[in-house]
Amino acid sequence: MNQTSSFNALRFDARLVALGFLVFACLGCSESTQREGMVKIKGLVQVDGAPAEGVLMTLHPQTGDASISTGTTGEDGSLQISTYTLGDGAPAGDYIVTFTWGKYDRVKRAYLGDELGGRYASPKKSEVVWKVSAGEEFDAGTIDLKR
Repeated sequence: MNQTSSFNALRFDARLVALGFLVFACLGCSESTQREGMVKIKGLVQVDGAPAEGVLMTLHPQTGDASISTGTTGEDGSLQISTYTLGDGAPAGDYIVTFTWGKYDRVKRAYLGDELGGRYASPKKSEVVWKVSAGEEFDAGTIDLKR
């Protein structure tokens, strides 16, 4: 291989590297990884007037959408709803929301028991209904559950 062909090969490799950087830079510039049609949901869950950590929520759609969204509450009772990715919210729609508050067993990977006595565990019993409209964010307010 002579010097000219070595130089051309290096120039070609440099262009490929530059193109690779450009592609990765463009991918990093995307505005959001949020799935289209998802609505963020904010709110607080309390039990007997106090913030409740670890309450498991399930959003049961009232229409034909098969996507079931779930979430848990943080230490301060704030809720985080997820459907496809952590904290992405739920699709717009009408939901019956159920709640259970058990201890999480890491070995069984399941919640055991329900400190709420099952009163909010069934969509047939729950009186919490959310009408999530398409838009920026849905405010669920403060949900006060009783033991």
